[in-house]
Amino acid sequence: MNLQRLLTSWQGLRMAVFSLAGLTAALMAANLALALGLLCRDETVVLVPPVLDSRVSVSRRQADEGLLKSWGLYLAQLLGNATPGNTEFLKESVAPILSPRVFGEFMNALNTQAEEMRFDRVSLRFEPRLVQYEKSSGLVFVTGQSVAVGPGGDERRKERTYEFLIEIHNYMPLLSRMDTYQGSARTAKVREKLRARESRRSRREGGSAPGERNGINGSSNTLTNEIRNSGYDY
Repeated sequence: MNLQRLLTSWQGLRMAVFSLAGLTAALMAANLALALGLLCRDETVVLVPPVLDSRVSVSRRQADEGLLKSWGLYLAQLLGNATPGNTEFLKESVAPILSPRVFGEFMNALNTQAEEMRFDRVSLRFEPRLVQYEKSSGLVFVTGQSVAVGPGGDERRKERTYEFLIEIHNYMPLLSRMDTYQGSARTAKVREKLRARESRRSRREGGSAPGERNGINGSSNTLTNEIRNSGYDY
């Protein structure tokens, strides 16, 4: 037997075994790192809602602008088309996405709105014209024509904006604040101008400047104001 050949073959076999062992260890480390990364990674779900023309993404705590605007439009159309008889439907539709801290206040506002609509014999219709998203505040603004229809079928039209703060919790939308008012959207620039104007007026009158409005999170009148401001006086 050729001893030199035997030693060469044995040395090559040992080197091959060591190489395979190192490669196996590296693969195990890579798989472990991948598993840990997947466990700690915040999953992103890609959706194609029927009301959108393109895909949107939502993760555990945030969502694309398109998805938030879509929810804002849905809520504005839902709440803006109200009659004395569809209050329970509105409650059932909105309840699953209401934040617990505004749930009771929101439901009370819907009940008050229904009572005033029955008393005034008015129904509401909303025709959206513009949907905006403000990244700095996370607010969604839906502006359009609010139409109050009286008992005789006569209509009163006014520009109205619905303002929503929609948060994402565990991939689901959560409505944590809402406001509605006449006129165009009160974006950050508009709010700053309004605060400056109120501050100047307050100084002239010798009082203190009013605080920021809180919408449905601080006042249950945001929905009922739509009836009071509809232009019908019975």
